[in-house]
Amino acid sequence: MKFILKTKNQFDQKIKFIVPFSTIVDYNKKEIIKIRKNKIINGFRKNKMPVDLIKSKYEKLIQKKVINKIIYKNFNKIIADKKISIINQPKIIINQYKENYDFIYSIYFQSIPTIDINKIKNITIKKLSITNNETDLKYYIEYIRNNHITWEEIQDKIKKNDKITIKYHIKYNENNTLIKTDKKIFTFINNKKQIIPQIYKNIINKKKGDIFFLTIKLPSNYPLITLQRKKIEIKIQIIQIQRKKIIYSQKQFIEYLNKKFQTTDIKKIYFILKSKLEEEKNYIIHKYTNNQIKKQIIKLYNLDIPKKIIKNEIKIIHQKLNEKYNQKYEYIFQLKYHKNINSTIYKKFKLEFFITSIINHYDIIVTQKEIQKYIRNTPFNHKKSIVKNIYNILLNDKVNQILLKIFQIKKHPCTFPKIMKQMFL
Repeated sequence: MKFILKTKNQFDQKIKFIVPFSTIVDYNKKEIIKIRKNKIINGFRKNKMPVDLIKSKYEKLIQKKVINKIIYKNFNKIIADKKISIINQPKIIINQYKENYDFIYSIYFQSIPTIDINKIKNITIKKLSITNNETDLKYYIEYIRNNHITWEEIQDKIKKNDKITIKYHIKYNENNTLIKTDKKIFTFINNKKQIIPQIYKNIINKKKGDIFFLTIKLPSNYPLITLQRKKIEIKIQIIQIQRKKIIYSQKQFIEYLNKKFQTTDIKKIYFILKSKLEEEKNYIIHKYTNNQIKKQIIKLYNLDIPKKIIKNEIKIIHQKLNEKYNQKYEYIFQLKYHKNINSTIYKKFKLEFFITSIINHYDIIVTQKEIQKYIRNTPFNHKKSIVKNIYNILLNDKVNQILLKIFQIKKHPCTFPKIMKQMFL
């Protein structure tokens, strides 16, 4: 078998295969032997049917099986040998298949581009170095205490991060008919990372009972098709405002720690918290490094992703959003349903393709033993959220370890309180 691999651009490839007619003959013989063993034709005993009769009766079946076996066996071998990662359904064209002639066919497909390692050696990554300070533990204890909160109703003006319950209804035109929804209730945290800016800005300093109106034009990719590109009017009434309240006083918090760690020994509690602080620092360094690597890949990895791939992904995301939407109009207020997802998808593919190329280039694998070891050694407070994704986490960690050897590393010293505020507050 001969093959010619041609690359059109970063993604599009074509492999032309030329299979000698003698190979076709060999495959045909094998298929005929199988039929003789497994098929029965009236008037003949099993395994005694004439070859000519089998050929005439099962010609199309034999041809189909032979073609499929040859095509996929050869294609899969080239893909494995060349470490090619396919990202679409290959298109197969039969150029020639006839008696006494070589079998010629072509396969068109898209694959993840390979990376020139030399071109990424100049990428600089900031590696976090958390300076140790005696006040770190005190800050960490207060951070834990401040995260044990309840919500308390207030009569004050609305501020950032308050929990707000509103009553609202919307109006819009549908084929020159005014559509008005029933009044609905929606509760949300007033955070600009989650709520559209029109709501976030206009609701600040409002009080319980206040009524205001907003006009919003919904984007073309809005989940509910009937509201795409529609200009809607929203009437909003504030019916409740809640603010965070720390549950424990300092004395109550000490009692909580005694119960949690099952000891009243202050030294033991100190060493447990000190250990957890170190775990937290290591976790932050790991997360910060991952974020830095992702940021630099997205920024510097040039990739002209075909529009068709982006469109297909957008279609899939819209389908999922539509299923999730289920006529819940409160999604109008949520920022994620207003964002242009093209940019997000592009970044996602850049990361995925880059990581896959590194995995292929360095033959990175994750073993079952490594997964079990990770489960045993992972700190309890982080294990819950990642158990389902352990394989991917370990794979990404191995990729990052290799990248840190390739990239230029620049130390980034930072205090524990400062990095906690940057990443979590």
